Amino acid sequence: MSPEEIVQVKALISQSPSISRFLGNWIQKQAGAAEQSQSHHIFLAYLASPYGYIFAKKTSDLFGSVLGAIPNQCPRLRKKIVKAVGQEDLEAVLSELEIGVLLLKNSLRVEVEPLGRKGPDLKAYFGGYDTYVEAKKLQHDAEIKHLRTSEDNWVRVHTKPKLDKRTWNLYERYLTQNQFPNEGLHVLVVDSSKTDHGDKQPMSQAWDYYCERGASGNSYPIIHALVLCRRQKQKHISWLYDLTSEAAIFQNTYSPLPNNVFETLTGVFQ
Repeated sequence: MSPEEIVQVKALISQSPSISRFLGNWIQKQAGAAEQSQSHHIFLAYLASPYGYIFAKKTSDLFGSVLGAIPNQCPRLRKKIVKAVGQEDLEAVLSELEIGVLLLKNSLRVEVEPLGRKGPDLKAYFGGYDTYVEAKKLQHDAEIKHLRTSEDNWVRVHTKPKLDKRTWNLYERYLTQNQFPNEGLHVLVVDSSKTDHGDKQPMSQAWDYYCERGASGNSYPIIHALVLCRRQKQKHISWLYDLTSEAAIFQNTYSPLPNNVFETLTGVFQ
């Protein structure tokens, strides 16, 4: 990390008190390691990027929201961020955090990892129903090896995947092998801002196939609704924009949500 980037990182941490409050001494230690040219966390690479100011503002707002509303849940979220080992992992955790904050802003009670690490990410209470929420962040097919720091190429350019293969992989990985328990209602929220924005969105195609099949051949708990978040696409940084922009909610025609739960979900994401 260059001296200029170090200055930017330290300034952003200093100017964003919620980052220090949420991440504690860990973030200062990471900044010190970067200053000594030692290995440091991917979070600092985002702060040092050309979009570091936007990133710091967004994460600071998210951290401040959970610190104020569910301080007892913060250690689990903090641990997930600290353990993120690369761009894909960190963006996935931040997307989950963003969903949690949306729920909180709609006066819903939220638990983080209510069934432990191998269960769904969040649990909320919609109109008297226990509702489990699994958050997924779709990534490009190619492996991300390095976080680019030039303004034009900071987010990796990707090649368009083969639609049929991609759709089938999404169906198997996120729909038929989900992490939901047998109880409660189940909502899958997918951030697809880094994948194809065309009319034939692979995730929505996978969902259509999932609903067509109903419960046949599926040993996993039923998913009652899919929330597909495309975000507002602007240049290369769509993932920094509002998660609810262009969001669409798809109910399972075989097993839809209760009306009051669907109305609450619509109020959160649309």
